[in-house]
Amino acid sequence: MGKHTATPWHVSHAHESRPWTAIGSADLSAAWVGRFTTETDAEHIVRCVNTHAQLLEALQAIYANGGAATNEMLISARAALAAARGEA
Repeated sequence: MGKHTATPWHVSHAHESRPWTAIGSADLSAAWVGRFTTETDAEHIVRCVNTHAQLLEALQAIYANGGAATNEMLISARAALAAARGEA
């Protein structure tokens, strides 16, 4: 499997035919990756993509520690969950 478009992704209101788009480049000029009918859907997809690595890293650290989470791991996991929920 190839590499995905680099993060962070962004939401743009680019054109009437595709009202909300997910853009996979910092300058919003390239790597159009999807179109959505609502801004909420676009923001959800972008948030999922942008927080995936943080969530994966937090879970891998806990798993590598035999399932026991240290306080530092829990802090990282809470931050990752907050980011994924759009609270960060």
